[in-house]
Amino acid sequence: MNPNSNIFQSVYYRTTYSDPEGSNETPLIAFTGRSNAGKSSLISALCNQKNLARAARTPGKTRNLNIFEGTLQGNPFYFCDLPGFGYANLPRDERQRLGKMIESFFLTSSGLTMTLILCDSARWPGEEEAAIEQILLEKGSKCQWVFTRWDRLNQKEKARARKRWKEMGIASQAVAVSSTKGTGLNELRKRIQRTVEDFYGLPASTVKTGQEPAS
Repeated sequence: MNPNSNIFQSVYYRTTYSDPEGSNETPLIAFTGRSNAGKSSLISALCNQKNLARAARTPGKTRNLNIFEGTLQGNPFYFCDLPGFGYANLPRDERQRLGKMIESFFLTSSGLTMTLILCDSARWPGEEEAAIEQILLEKGSKCQWVFTRWDRLNQKEKARARKRWKEMGIASQAVAVSSTKGTGLNELRKRIQRTVEDFYGLPASTVKTGQEPAS
């Protein structure tokens, strides 16, 4: 199955809200990770729209849930860009509020179909990422590990990272990406599209896209 780039190009910024509950009639793909994991850059790169995620960066709203909508054969799906965790410079009460919002999202969102846990390729996933993975496992919701900024690692560092993923038992779930170089984006698009197709019971797409850049 090859990803149909048109479904990603159809994605647009829809709204910002703080209520974590959603509808189970529409597939929801969440993007989560630390505040510097590159979530907004990845969403824009996946959709081939340079300023897509930037549309949601309005003052006072970047600490809520940013929702994007797209369609696949007339069927809607949502992307949710969650606030990043690990806000060292925020007041304690604000960090707690955001932490509760993120936790509530994963516990109560009935439409949550797939979650992309983003982590910088140069670091080891921490307690926050592990806690989110555990919630998803308990809910039976699909978890996709995404390791960003892959282009910044040399070959030895990449080999160590792959070994680390095997030790964690997530090698088959991990996709290494570079939003700037395009590495891994087609593979990630394919997995997202397959998830939406499965939700609606659609046959796998056969539309071809460009060749994946070398990693």
